[in-house]
Amino acid sequence: MLINKWYKTLNSHEWLPIEVEWEYASRADTTTSFYFSETMEKSQVLRVNSTQIVCETIDGEVVIVNLDKGYYYSLLKTGAEVWSRIERQIDRYSLIQEMTQIYDGSVEEITAGMDEFLANLQQEELIITDSDTKSVDINNSTAKTAQTTERPRFEKPILEKFTDMEDLLLLDPIHEVDVEAGWPNAKTT
Repeated sequence: MLINKWYKTLNSHEWLPIEVEWEYASRADTTTSFYFSETMEKSQVLRVNSTQIVCETIDGEVVIVNLDKGYYYSLLKTGAEVWSRIERQIDRYSLIQEMTQIYDGSVEEITAGMDEFLANLQQEELIITDSDTKSVDINNSTAKTAQTTERPRFEKPILEKFTDMEDLLLLDPIHEVDVEAGWPNAKTT
């Protein structure tokens, strides 16, 4: 149709960009942690990219599945704490404030660890930033609890990525599965 007509008009030296080229073009030659700057703005609210991912917390571990790519991820300890706050849509500044109230560590150490972690989440397209959404208020009970008890040492949050089930997660359970064997057995050709 229209795309076929357009494709036929291309010269031999023109092509449709591949995924890597689109990614490079969308970053516009940036070398910073985030495509817009080295750090996030104070007003940008972090939220789960719910159009591409599903997640569940099981016994303190957050399991995240990227439905578009077929990857799954694991967050433990500090990473799970951060994720629970991102789920309620919080801005970077408030997130770091909460982490400094909960954990023992310098503001610089916590900020650096959080920025690296948030950059990883954004690079994997698990979270997105939104300037139009309002951030939630800091949880005052968190501050009170942190003052009355000994705070645990801050550990950099780690995003564990797994690609070993990519083929299974991307299988269409209706059209690409062997009817006799059932899911997760792919049709043999």
